[in-house]
Amino acid sequence: MEVDGFAFHSRRADMRRDLNRNNASTVAGFAALHYMPEHIWFEPERVVAEIRAVLGQRRSPGPEAPS
Repeated sequence: MEVDGFAFHSRRADMRRDLNRNNASTVAGFAALHYMPEHIWFEPERVVAEIRAVLGQRRSPGPEAPS
C-alpha cells in the first residue's frame, strides 16, 4: 500500500519517479494499491477491505499447469 499526497507529487520529476517505480513493481508481479491520506482517515474500512481482497487473491490457488 502506498499513500499518495501532494507533498511528494508536486513536481513532474517526482510523479515520473513514482510512476516508474509503480510500473516496475507491477511488471514484477506485485499489486499496488494507492490511497490519499483522506481515504485512510475517512474510509479505513474500505481501505482494509481492499487490502484483504488483494491478499486473498494472492493466496488463492491458480489454475493447475497441464502435466
